[in-house]
Amino acid sequence: MRKIGGISVLLAVLLALTGCAIGTPKIKSMNGWSFQHNSGTDDYSLFFGLCDKNGKYVSADAEVAIRIVNSRDELVYSDTKSVTKQDFATYSTVLGNCYLANVRIAGDELEAGSSADGTVYFTVTCPTGQFDEAQCEAHDCLPIKDIQLEYPVLPLEIQNSTSYFGLQSKVSITDVSFSFDKSAYSPSLKIAISGEVLYEDTTYRSGYSIIDYKLLDSEGYVVKTGSIYLDSALSAGDKFRDDSVTVYDVIPGETYTIQFSDYAM
Repeated sequence: MRKIGGISVLLAVLLALTGCAIGTPKIKSMNGWSFQHNSGTDDYSLFFGLCDKNGKYVSADAEVAIRIVNSRDELVYSDTKSVTKQDFATYSTVLGNCYLANVRIAGDELEAGSSADGTVYFTVTCPTGQFDEAQCEAHDCLPIKDIQLEYPVLPLEIQNSTSYFGLQSKVSITDVSFSFDKSAYSPSLKIAISGEVLYEDTTYRSGYSIIDYKLLDSEGYVVKTGSIYLDSALSAGDKFRDDSVTVYDVIPGETYTIQFSDYAM
């Protein structure tokens, strides 16, 4: 058999026919997958490992179809990412040090939803075939929508009265503000009001002015009712700011409406 540079013509033909398949590991299983948010770079990592028939971790080019659904069944991400051998490295996991692919997803690629928890579904296709869809949890890391708060036209006058002595006080609400705590365990809405005391009955003073309130969701259902008790030291002409209204377990992305009403004994 004629040889060229020490390699037989037959071997040269075989190399040409097989191309990059020579040296490609036979992948038999997928292991060690997990999902995490990287706060320092504000992106996400989907990890998974590929193993040969002996259980040895190997690297390979692959396509990864990913979709992320939050706990309120909202699809917040769906795309396919390409992985090369250069995306594999050794990472420390609960299973120990493993040789894994790191699929990066930018934070702004995900849509904001109504829950920070969810499930990551992904399908890996590599040169030796496609694995069944796998899944892992996304815990307290998915982006969530802000809350909106609607309130009456301001300024709004509120009166306090009793059945015995009539009008006790009158206040004017001049501003309403709110803050939203996006904690996944118990998202909360904190509402603050500002205003001025317009009138205070010094003869039969009850001690403080009271503002009743009612909070409704976007469908008109009552979420919470209560009363705001202003500082007892306030007198006519004094300005006030009160942030005592806090509502827990609110729904991200929801629009709430707060209503204020007179207080009467």
